Amino acid sequence: MQGSWIGSLVGRRFWLAGYLALAAGFLVPGNWLPQEIMAHCVPFLLGGILFFSGLRLPLTEIIGSVRDLSLFRQQALVLPWKLLLIPLAAYAVTLFIFPQWAPGVLLVSLMPMGLSSIALNDLYGGHRMMAVFLVVGSSVIAPISIPLILAVLGYIGEDGFPIVPLLQRTGYILLLLGVPLIASQIVRRMAAQVVERFHHSWNGWAICCTSLLVFTAVSATRPWWESLSVLDLTLATLAACLGACVGFIGALIPMRFLPRERSLAVIMGVLYMNNGLAVAFALQFFPGHVGFLLPSVLMQIPMITATAIAGKCFVIQSESPS
Repeated sequence: MQGSWIGSLVGRRFWLAGYLALAAGFLVPGNWLPQEIMAHCVPFLLGGILFFSGLRLPLTEIIGSVRDLSLFRQQALVLPWKLLLIPLAAYAVTLFIFPQWAPGVLLVSLMPMGLSSIALNDLYGGHRMMAVFLVVGSSVIAPISIPLILAVLGYIGEDGFPIVPLLQRTGYILLLLGVPLIASQIVRRMAAQVVERFHHSWNGWAICCTSLLVFTAVSATRPWWESLSVLDLTLATLAACLGACVGFIGALIPMRFLPRERSLAVIMGVLYMNNGLAVAFALQFFPGHVGFLLPSVLMQIPMITATAIAGKCFVIQSESPS
């Protein structure tokens, strides 16, 4: 399959596979799979993304990167930019033009960097461990930063966010990150020759899991969006695209301060956020509030385009060190 057109759907044409999965999620009629099963598919697909990405990460590279203090310093500069400034800018712009959908654009922009950003970063030759560090760091901070920012902006009532569910979700995220990475290193240790033999295939499997996740996330939220009018869906999509444009512009700024490979990791992480987690937050804490939910679902549309464009513009040759 290597080098074939079909194989490119989990390579440089990942955007086409993503849009096909997105279209299928919207167009395939009926609840063909129970919502409970769909919900259980999401963590396995997320874990699959990180597991296959982890197969390309030698343990020695992980240990060496932990000793690289520059990664921590750069992460300390990037994460506030991603988790605070860019979301507030996207919210302000969207609130002025699409006020109904601004809460959802804010919510999804506040999300940590998506697990798929690691695979997409790897696809275009970005700094691999920078991408991993940003995903882990943003995923640990986001469950704390999200409710604080929402509270300041008045979207949380007097009762606030229940602390225990937030702590549970933080633990869930850490497990979701830790288990696949540990499993990938065990497989690397036990089947080193097989892992190395198919080294260039693992990223494709991670992107395949990403496409399946896109389909699952859209299909699983069908009861909440299928009754909306075409106009509502169009306006919500435009709002998501506007928010993504603000994120795209904001993602370019670190290029002035970071090496090119690390800048690409930042760009991919900012653009391909964890919108699946945004959907989960919207359903748990804002049930029935379509203004929060729909932009979180539809953000997938500009995310795919933005990462494809950024990858083509800032692609780094595979032989470059990462």
